[in-house]
Amino acid sequence: MGRNQSIRSNFGRKNNGQLSYCSICNVHITKITRHEQSKRHIMMSRQHASNSERSCLLSQNDERCTTVNDLHISRSEQNTIDEPNHTTGIHRNENICNASFDEERNEDIESYNEMNSLDTNDSTNISVEISSDSETELSNHSDDENLDNSNEDEMYLQKYLLKHHFSSDDVNKRRNKLETYRIQIKLLKILSDEGACPKIFDLVMEWVKENFVLKQNITPHQRFRTRETLMKAVKNTYSEFAGGPIKTKLISLDTSSCLVHQSGFLKNIYRLLNNKYLMEDAQWLPLDEKIMNETTNTEEKVYSEVTSGSWYKRTYDKMKFKHRTKHSPYPALLVAIVLGQDGTLCDKLGRVSAEPVLVSVANISYQKRKKHNAWFCIGFIPPYPKTQLETQKDNNRVSTKELSNECYHSCLEYIFAELITIQKDNGIEMVVNINGVPSKRTCYFEVAFSIGDASGNHKLCGHYVNFVGNVSRKQRECNIPHLQSDNVNYACQLNVEQNKIQDVVVKCVNAIKAKDNVSHNRETLKDISQNAVIPAHFHLSYGENSGGIHTATPPGVLHILCENGLFKYLLRNLYDSVEIPERFKEYWKIVDQGTCSYKNINERYPSSLSPTENKKHCFDQSEYERRIRVLVSSAKRQSDRSMIKCSSFRNGVTQLSRLSGQEYPGLILLTLVAIDGLMPTLREEKKFRLLLNNSLVLYQSLMVEKITVSGVTSLEKTIKDYLIMFKKIIGPLQIMKSRVGLKLTKFHSLLHMGFFVREYGSPLNYFEGHLEEFLKHFVKKLYPRTTRQHSRYLYDLTSRLHELQCLDLWEEDQIVGDRNYESSSTSNDPNISFKPFLNSDNNSFLCGSKFKVVRSEICNSWHTHHNHGDNICTEKCKNIGLYHPWSNTQFYNNLLKKLTDVIDEDAEADPSFKTNSITICSECKVPSNRYDNTAYDILRAHPHYRPGHYLENNKDAKGTSWHDWVEVEYDVGGNACGKLLLWCWIEFVSEEVRDQSYAMVQTLSGQGKKLDQITVLDTFDVMVAEPHQTQFIPCSGIKSVAYVLPSIDYNDTNRCDYNQYFCDDQHHSKHFMVIKPVELWK
Repeated sequence: MGRNQSIRSNFGRKNNGQLSYCSICNVHITKITRHEQSKRHIMMSRQHASNSERSCLLSQNDERCTTVNDLHISRSEQNTIDEPNHTTGIHRNENICNASFDEERNEDIESYNEMNSLDTNDSTNISVEISSDSETELSNHSDDENLDNSNEDEMYLQKYLLKHHFSSDDVNKRRNKLETYRIQIKLLKILSDEGACPKIFDLVMEWVKENFVLKQNITPHQRFRTRETLMKAVKNTYSEFAGGPIKTKLISLDTSSCLVHQSGFLKNIYRLLNNKYLMEDAQWLPLDEKIMNETTNTEEKVYSEVTSGSWYKRTYDKMKFKHRTKHSPYPALLVAIVLGQDGTLCDKLGRVSAEPVLVSVANISYQKRKKHNAWFCIGFIPPYPKTQLETQKDNNRVSTKELSNECYHSCLEYIFAELITIQKDNGIEMVVNINGVPSKRTCYFEVAFSIGDASGNHKLCGHYVNFVGNVSRKQRECNIPHLQSDNVNYACQLNVEQNKIQDVVVKCVNAIKAKDNVSHNRETLKDISQNAVIPAHFHLSYGENSGGIHTATPPGVLHILCENGLFKYLLRNLYDSVEIPERFKEYWKIVDQGTCSYKNINERYPSSLSPTENKKHCFDQSEYERRIRVLVSSAKRQSDRSMIKCSSFRNGVTQLSRLSGQEYPGLILLTLVAIDGLMPTLREEKKFRLLLNNSLVLYQSLMVEKITVSGVTSLEKTIKDYLIMFKKIIGPLQIMKSRVGLKLTKFHSLLHMGFFVREYGSPLNYFEGHLEEFLKHFVKKLYPRTTRQHSRYLYDLTSRLHELQCLDLWEEDQIVGDRNYESSSTSNDPNISFKPFLNSDNNSFLCGSKFKVVRSEICNSWHTHHNHGDNICTEKCKNIGLYHPWSNTQFYNNLLKKLTDVIDEDAEADPSFKTNSITICSECKVPSNRYDNTAYDILRAHPHYRPGHYLENNKDAKGTSWHDWVEVEYDVGGNACGKLLLWCWIEFVSEEVRDQSYAMVQTLSGQGKKLDQITVLDTFDVMVAEPHQTQFIPCSGIKSVAYVLPSIDYNDTNRCDYNQYFCDDQHHSKHFMVIKPVELWK
């Protein structure tokens, strides 16, 4: 067998994605003959003719190397590198070489894309980077050739970024390229969106071929492709826009290693910056919005988007000064980067977790940035490869205690490698969609902030993740010590000095590695509560943020207040509240003074409450659970969309188990309504009610899109007053549960909220609740589509995410291509089908389910149209009563009788109001007048609204009705809240009277009692007694939507009888609490 035959005998097979390597041209290839005949190879061969006797040196990828020096690896070691679920003993070194090549840089791009990746069922492109300990093995290649290759990469990337790839012509080219398989790709997209296993597509296509093509002799207009082939074709077209090939690096420790996967930052950000929808209202200049202050009659600045903060203004001014020295032909553009990082469980059992690193652009408006399509993932942090016992053993030794942190930041540094590189460059020239127009700009990328929880942010900063111990600095952003962390009046200093923390950490860590005065440097790091590791974020640029990462991790509302935050401490101590023993009262006085040392405080800690000790419980948990159940059934069926959401608590609430962070505000609101009579004394009850009220006020003050300069000052005072009250009420109770008490990171972090609002705008910009929603898209939705092998699931997640991005880009091209046709053939008027029920007075219209009540001319009686017709009408029909088809109960049947009686009375008084047809509807859409710019409020009145499968046929089931509350305005000028009982559309016989919609409302008295100092609740009120209980009003009499919950009788002073209220049957409830709109919670 000749040389060429021996080389080619194993080539062209799907042998674990192996390539051939040309050491003359320094490229990996798939087609040997084609490469040997290429001009590039011939030219390079002539240049090396004097140094080589052979024309082409091709070596199989079994001996893959990181440089031309051919760092040989044994066959067994190579298999471990080809499979991302194994590790090798190769050690980590800073000198690495990328074994990948650029797809569009050479003639072998098409053949490279045809190769399988690490898995035969996965066609994602991937390049592997291997580290070596030997520095001599990395010096064989000439510097000139490396420089040429680097220059080629830069030239290609520059050419790619300066071209607009989303023009109509480019979109049509990509569409035409895959048009033949459009139907199959659409099916693949649907299955991917629904989280179906990858092999489902092939099973469906086999079923189609067997049952339609073969049996029925149908000739398809296109060939059936496997998922692998089809996905390969999609990625050949869209892979570049989804970040390009996935890269992998081996991170080695002393005795173990792990693989980290990276997606290209620059190509992903290019796609984001050219998304027409995201960029149409993006903010590129510092936002200087002002509004009139009615109190001072002067204009004041408003903090809203990130671009309205001080950080963006300072960074923008510095960027303009830097750009003047560059002399670029294109205008400058500041791209503010937002990072998001949080761990999550992948499966329900909690055996597997993932921590994606997400990226977005702060210039995108908040309303669009809070959705996952404004973010992309550049990598996953792999779990620490050692077991928990091994990690504990390493932590007990000084020489190995930082291994886990070093592994974490090494992985993170590799994921950020491309961002770090482009930040060092003096601007990147690329095409950006500016207000719908593609324009060439010189982009400067600066990191604004990173979103995450407290422990995650501490880890990013290299700060001690120690929330209970006595540390020198409790917070990452300031110098508060542990013993003063619950002192609201302590004047801490923020880490805003230029790179002070960063310089100290770098100096000490380098000295420790050089074994220079190790003990002194470790003590220095201990004084600032920093680990002996250089965080990866130290290599990033944070613009004009002198504190770096330490002041670029703003505290989030969700984790400070809700999820394991202050709200949980409040509710836990309320539920478990007991009479405080004298020994703990004395101890609390000592702790509250803050003058004792940490050792002295621990020594004086009294003995804990024993199980046999007589504990007087101060809260009735069982009655509370019953009331919450009743309140939830009422709260979850109200249409005030701006109100805090109240979820169903299937496991009860007093255990506070399995509650998400966003459920705590709703639980506090329900507790505020239900607390009456649950505590032994009215004094204790008022104390907790006021704290619950102020908790909701604080939460709502932080969850606003805009806040003025004076509003920030007022917010800081509100926070300080709240923490003082919280400490006074909860502090003595919490100290009985834990020695730490309220010396918590989250307690003190709240005091810094004003600083971060001035720097980065509204707290919603760094609200972690959106990040947790993104994890469903980037992790939990994709995990069922992986192999679920613990050793390679992160690679599978990265591959599935890359495929999903390619399919999303394909779908966007389809939408762009079909937009003109859809806009010309489809009406955008949402009310077109409801014009028969449209009220011209206020543009409201009836919709939803419908049925008719008609008057027969023969018997002159009202009937439900379901079982009545004129052809069978007789005098006996007068004795047939009306019935409600949605709920055939006495209450709703009487309601229809009242409606027809009112209609008949009006017709007798004025014959022009006579009607023979009434249409009953379940919903009415009324234009909203709320602050949140909601277009319509959907007001429902249905006795059996979507009860679920098991209750569908049970019309008498409780808890299935939906009757919204509204604020009604009467002709006499009075206002009151009422419950909607039904909507109706009346068609009058006379043409002089316009057809109109009406509502039947069960009203409250409007003369309720207000509570002192409680600003969330409006009034206790009672239902109006018969016969004036039900009002018949036109739709124009509805002023706005209201939020009303069952409550106690405010005139009842016998607290022992409060358990008789909060009835399960809502129709029997007569006493209610009116909740103020959230914009009035002050």
